[in-house]
Amino acid sequence: TLVRDSDILPLVFNHLNVDGYDLVYEALGVLVIMTACTEDSLAQSVIDVGTLSVLPELVEKHKYRPHIVRNSCRLIGNLIAGTDNERQEVINNGLLAMIVKVMQTGESDVCSWALANLIKIGTTTQIELLLAEKPMPALASPLSHANPVYVANR
Repeated sequence: TLVRDSDILPLVFNHLNVDGYDLVYEALGVLVIMTACTEDSLAQSVIDVGTLSVLPELVEKHKYRPHIVRNSCRLIGNLIAGTDNERQEVINNGLLAMIVKVMQTGESDVCSWALANLIKIGTTTQIELLLAEKPMPALASPLSHANPVYVANR
């Protein structure tokens, strides 16, 4: 409750819009930690400050900075693993399409974890919305990048 009752969350959120990589990365890291907490109201506070609405632009702006992309996906994955309302907020903000797109470009472990959580604990409607994003090519993509040495030595 201390985080929610203080003005720290809007301050952290505002750092997502600065030009410096370090500040954006650190602010995003704080938000990831907040969404990973077991206190659902803290994750909801991260949503309420507007974080989900800026993630697509943030990921696009920093698409060549894998730490920012990865933490953005981790934040989404934390929310998908949360409450039905948090999952629905992710969907309402169009972030399933972003996760599928990012997964196609290389962040398969974090993204597949998020999608697996949605499939495991999401509602039927939420899963249908994921399927509408046609995630199968993205989910299959890591399979085509098998380590040839590992495969050859099996």
